[in-house]
Amino acid sequence: MNAQVESIFGYSRNELQDKPVEFLMPERFRERHVKHITGYIADPRMRPMGVGLELFGQRKDKSEFPVDIMLSPMTTESGSMVIAVVRDVTAPKQATESARKTNEELMALVAELQRRESEMQALISMDDLLQSCTAQDEAYKVVGLAAGELFDGQTGCLAVLHASGQYLEMVARWGERPLGQPIFSLEDCWALRRGQLHEVTDPQAGLLCRHFVSQPETSYLCVPLTVQGETLGVFCLVGAPAKRSHAPGQPPAIGCDGERSHQVILVQFEAPRGTTRGGDSRSADRVI
Repeated sequence: MNAQVESIFGYSRNELQDKPVEFLMPERFRERHVKHITGYIADPRMRPMGVGLELFGQRKDKSEFPVDIMLSPMTTESGSMVIAVVRDVTAPKQATESARKTNEELMALVAELQRRESEMQALISMDDLLQSCTAQDEAYKVVGLAAGELFDGQTGCLAVLHASGQYLEMVARWGERPLGQPIFSLEDCWALRRGQLHEVTDPQAGLLCRHFVSQPETSYLCVPLTVQGETLGVFCLVGAPAKRSHAPGQPPAIGCDGERSHQVILVQFEAPRGTTRGGDSRSADRVI
């Protein structure tokens, strides 16, 4: 025993005199340690103790910390004995854990950048297709197909305001589950009534829109579509997105990804407005 042991564990030399090495371990590890020592005595050689196991020391104040223990046999005039070298590995463990977290964060960042790149390419492709549409029905079909790729695992729809201004018609949908009524009034949607995005994270407690075929079982959001103060329709998205990596310490993406919805809506409004080809200029501002 040396002064370093006293410093690490907080005991005086007299307190440790004649104590077995397991005295410096948490109670839950002591029985297992005695078995390891018995096995070591049967085949004494210099080696680390508990290879592949997490070993802990216990200070006088009962606080625990990770340790490495190196066992070494020694023969003296009094007989054979085992020398145990105990090393506090708190700092190396912390450095390893910090490096692991940093690596996870970098991997999550790379995955997020790849996802964003993939989504941007999908948006560009949708924009190109919308520019080539010659009729509203074609544009709506493009939106439905593209949204199905962008919002994998989610159900959604696009509804536009009828020329009469009295009700909305669902013109595009994606996902496997039934979603909303094909025709509904502006009063049925809280996003349209409030003139702003309406998100419900808990269907059991949230303020639900009335345009669903059945009550949503997961989170959803409705985004009013307006240009220069004129209401054109509503974009609705239901359900949790496909799982993807997120940086440790950061919350995973919420059930309805508002940022991606915003990007899609921007493309829907900016790309096709007034750009339909082939002379179909009827209600061009409403080509989504």
